Amino acid sequence: MVRIHRKLDSDTLHLPELRPFIGRTVEITIEEQTPAVRDVFWTEVRRLPDSPEAFESQKSVFRKWRGDPGFQPYWAVLDELLKRNFDTVRKWAAAFDAVTDLKGYDYDAWRKQRECDRLHAGEHMP
Repeated sequence: MVRIHRKLDSDTLHLPELRPFIGRTVEITIEEQTPAVRDVFWTEVRRLPDSPEAFESQKSVFRKWRGDPGFQPYWAVLDELLKRNFDTVRKWAAAFDAVTDLKGYDYDAWRKQRECDRLHAGEHMP
């Protein structure tokens, strides 16, 4: 028996692990894997609730995870998340909204321009 774990990104598969089975009759079973605890955790943590009700709902999820051994690696983070209040979460959301306009901003060009300005700052003085 051979188990191959892959994320499918195409309907055309290249599976060199199956070479020994070429020419034989085999059964191939595809089973979708449930998301890893890590993925579930970070997906929820990234979400910043926009209402007090949604915030309390998220805290309820965090409290449940705090007692779940599967989430033990994240218990310290969950403890901190459970200390937050709704106003703090909204401030973070506002900060993220403020920087969304900076997507594609060329920070390197800004740095180069500053270097150029400093280098040539004294050239135009009498």
